This record gives sequence, structure tokens and C-alpha cells, in this order.
Amino acid sequence: MISLAVRGRPAPKGSHSAVARGGRAWLIAGSTATYRERLAAWTEAVADAARQAASECGAIAGPVLLAVDFALPRPASQPRVSLHVSRALGDIDKLVRATADPLVAGGLLADDSQICCLVATRRLAGPGEPGGATITLARLDPLAAARSLAETAAATILRAAGPTPLAAA
Repeated sequence: MISLAVRGRPAPKGSHSAVARGGRAWLIAGSTATYRERLAAWTEAVADAARQAASECGAIAGPVLLAVDFALPRPASQPRVSLHVSRALGDIDKLVRATADPLVAGGLLADDSQICCLVATRRLAGPGEPGGATITLARLDPLAAARSLAETAAATILRAAGPTPLAAA
């Protein structure tokens, strides 16, 4: 298991927009220059941490679990006791995308398709806590992971279905 503590301001990897110009379709980044700068700083911080971990431990081969805990900077307008995370701070899936890609660029993963299991949390940083993310990667045994997921899915389905006439008899 490898754990990385990346400090900085997590930035979402935004969507692209299609624009027609001169009879041709162009894809442009759907965010402002400020957000592109924040994204570049975040991806560089994650890639640097991944490079350091890869130099110490080597690249991770095979399927992995990725767990990310995003601690987002608390806006000045946010009450100190509020736990609500504003939508303006980024969708969790876009935060994960902006974090997983640099793990490949840093050489810790060969491809982000190695991520077979994902756990992500997004929260406001506590008082005095720096913004950033704790990123944990763990190798998965594919057969054990598939078996565990199948058992979890079956148990969830059975719980949701409630008691059956056969079980009640």
C-alpha cells in the first residue's frame, strides 16, 4: 500500500465544449484561465508526489484500489461549523479525474485503467488544516476483489428485496 499526502488546492478537471468556427468543430476547455492555472498546479503537485513514490517503491502493476480524501479549502464566506461542501468547489468525479491522470504521468501507474476500485471523499478542510488530498493506492487480488464485490452486491440486493415468501415460511 502506498499513501501520498499532496498539499495544495484540489482542482477539478473540467469538461470540454464543442464550438463551431469556420465550418469546423473545435474542442475548447470549458473553464477560465484561473481554473486552468489551478488545475495545472494541482496536477503538477500530484505528479511530483507520484514520481517520488515511484522512485522509492516502483510502479504498481495490476489492478489497484484508489482511495482519495479531498480536503478543500474553506471559503471565507463559509461558517466555521458548517460541513456543507459547496458545488462551486468541484464535482467529486472531476476531482478524481484530475488526481488519477497525474498518477500515470508521475509513473506510479502504467494506466489509469488499472483502477478497479475507487473510494473518494470530498470535505471542507478543518480549522488550521491545509488543503490537499490523501491518496492511497493498494494492489488488488483480482479474484478476491471480484468475489468480494459479488458477495457485497448479492447481500445488498437481498437486503433491498426484503423477506421473501420462502424465507418467511
